Amino acid sequence: MKRIIEGESHVKLCKGCGIKLLFVRRKGDYKLFFEFKKKKFCNRSCHNRNGKPHLGYKHSIETKEQCRISALKQIHSKDAHKKIGLAHKGEKSHFWKGGISTYERKLYLNARRRATKLNAKGWFTEDQWITLKKEYKYTCPACFQEEPNIKLTIDHIIPLSIGGSNTISNIQPLCQSCNSRKHIKIIKYPNHVYNL
Repeated sequence: MKRIIEGESHVKLCKGCGIKLLFVRRKGDYKLFFEFKKKKFCNRSCHNRNGKPHLGYKHSIETKEQCRISALKQIHSKDAHKKIGLAHKGEKSHFWKGGISTYERKLYLNARRRATKLNAKGWFTEDQWITLKKEYKYTCPACFQEEPNIKLTIDHIIPLSIGGSNTISNIQPLCQSCNSRKHIKIIKYPNHVYNL
C-alpha cells in the first residue's frame, strides 16, 4: 500500500475552462482525495456548460434577491398564524357558499350529477325536493320510518338506467335501505300519510 506523504500536492485541469485544480493531501483525507480524483470540472456552472446539461439551475442575482424578500414576508409568529387561520374560517373564508354545504345539499348535487352523466331528461330544484319531503311528512312511504331515525334519499320511480326522467314527478323520497332494496324495479309507493 502506498504511504501517504503529508503536503503532497496533486494538480488537475478543469475539462471546461482549463483552470488548474490543486489538492494538498493530508493524513486521513482519503474520502476528499477520492472525490478530487473523480472531479472533472472546477464548479457547478462549468459543469452545466460543458458536462451533462440541465443538472442544476443558477439564479441571477435579481432572482435570488426576490426569493429572499418573499421568504422574509412569509415569516409569521405562532399568534399571527392563529389569527390568520381564524380570519379565514366560516363566513370569512373565500370558499364560503352561504352555508349551503349541508348533507341534504350534497345528496341533491350527487343525484343531479348522476342524472347528467346518464343523459336523463328534465331536472328538479333542491326546493322542489324539500317540498316533496314535506308532502310525505319526512316519512319513508315503504317502511314508514321518520327522518330523524333515517335519512331520506332521492329515488327515481322509473330508474334512470331504464330511461326514466329526472323530473320531480318521477321522484319519491325513500330511506337508503328501501331505495337499495327497490333496485331497478318500477314501484310507486303511495303517500299514506294523508290517509291516516
